[in-house]
Amino acid sequence: MDWIILNNVHNDWISILIFSNLVLLSFTKWKYNRKLTSFFKSIDPSVYFNNYGNNFFFNRLFGINIFIFSIVNISLCITFILSTFGSMKLYFIQFLILFSFLISVGFLSHLLTSFIGGLLAIKRETLAYSFNNFRLLFRVSIFIFISLFIHHFYFFNTPIFIKIIFCCAILLYYTNGFIIAFKFLRNINRGKFYFILYLCTLKFSPWVFIYWFINNN
Repeated sequence: MDWIILNNVHNDWISILIFSNLVLLSFTKWKYNRKLTSFFKSIDPSVYFNNYGNNFFFNRLFGINIFIFSIVNISLCITFILSTFGSMKLYFIQFLILFSFLISVGFLSHLLTSFIGGLLAIKRETLAYSFNNFRLLFRVSIFIFISLFIHHFYFFNTPIFIKIIFCCAILLYYTNGFIIAFKFLRNINRGKFYFILYLCTLKFSPWVFIYWFINNN
């Protein structure tokens, strides 16, 4: 009887989305087991980048799967946190708008980074930066995914749980993201000023859109 009640309560778009994302991760783990394990665990990312980093986003289904998995988790987490503050409802269409926007930001940022890197003759360094940042995004998204699963099926009526998770995820991503950006800027000799402006824009522009999105809903 308890299982029937639980099934009826959570048989919604959020549950379907969480389990679909789990299926996507499981498929990626099954098809690219060694590659995924090395990507997630490797202590020295430069070794992994030398093997898999070039054209990582577009020529490999593995990269696309990981990217979609990560953005779904981040979009759903933001949807949850905004709903706890009453800024938006838990509607699929609003999640879809956030997801589409973040997907666009991810692809455009990679294209722009590659373009600027080629323009300044530091393409390999910029590819390595994109790769390390993407690796960080995936690690944080794994943390978010586990937390979302626990929140939705066990602590859905406890907003403090998702708020703590959101704060931890933001702290992890930006702290480590700035370390990656600092190492990248330290290793290049040309275009540091332009990259500082670009990276600052890239890190904070999504929040400007989210602020606009809240005010228009």
